[in-house]
Amino acid sequence: MSKVLIFCLMVALSFSCTVIKPNQVNIAENYATVLKGVSAVPENMYFRLYSLKAQSEQAQLSGLVSTTGAANEAIQYLDESFKNRIAFLNLVDSITEAYNIVRDYADLLLALVNESYLSRFIAQKSSWQLSFEKLTSKYFLTAGKVSNSFTPVSVGASGLIGNILQEIGTTKIKSLQKKYLQQAIASSTPIVKVICQNFIDLDLPRLKADYVAMPSFLRENYKDFLGNINAYEKASGNNPYSYYRNYIPVYNYMQFQYYEAGLLLTRMEKCMKDLLLSFDAFLFCFDHDVSRSNLPEAISILNDSYSSLQLVISNFETIHNKYYKMF
Repeated sequence: MSKVLIFCLMVALSFSCTVIKPNQVNIAENYATVLKGVSAVPENMYFRLYSLKAQSEQAQLSGLVSTTGAANEAIQYLDESFKNRIAFLNLVDSITEAYNIVRDYADLLLALVNESYLSRFIAQKSSWQLSFEKLTSKYFLTAGKVSNSFTPVSVGASGLIGNILQEIGTTKIKSLQKKYLQQAIASSTPIVKVICQNFIDLDLPRLKADYVAMPSFLRENYKDFLGNINAYEKASGNNPYSYYRNYIPVYNYMQFQYYEAGLLLTRMEKCMKDLLLSFDAFLFCFDHDVSRSNLPEAISILNDSYSSLQLVISNFETIHNKYYKMF
């Protein structure tokens, strides 16, 4: 065998060992797409439940304000309501910050998947970096201190992430994939896995408890509201029927929002649990260039539950339209 042929074979073997194959890119895109999708749902879930609670309190507040004879007392009620709403927004932001780390990791992985994702990432690279560094630093100072599981380097605040950011925008995507895609998936998995496990261990019980308590909360607040309206109208010599007729749909709509929240909570729980069971499968499939037709059962189950989750979210508007036709 000639020296030229041997050299060509060596180059070919070297290239085949470093190139990222289409199956691996597909696996990476599948993984990152699911992470991106589920990262937004906890905030959606908290916001739905707490905004529903706020609507119920607002109805009760309306009754109190309309029946009080003192302007100062009415203003006090309104001020307290405003403070509660701001506190609610701050609570949701603080609770769901960790899931924004998952979102940012997903955006970075997607940027290494194809040119379309990469172009979008380049346009927002500076803001992404600021967001990621802030989120990971804060996460390390809180959750990291408790578990001693993470350091700023291990969550990607420097090192690998810095190298990727330095080359994104100047290096071709194929080269980025060969150098960084496998490392980016492997390095993101530990912290993403912990954040997802925290959802199951911490957020899910809290959300379920709020969900179970919500019907009683809605009923009691609305009962107070109707009682105040009844007293006000009777004192004015009016029949409260017309007010009941106008406000009953409001209560029905709150019940419907509760129904929607239940759908979302059930689908999110299933999807997050399936994701936790699929991390090792994703890493294995990427490392071994597994084709879509041979995906492990764990990934197939996850893809089904993720599709189900996204379907219910996308169908909320359709469900709303059907609901409105009933009343």
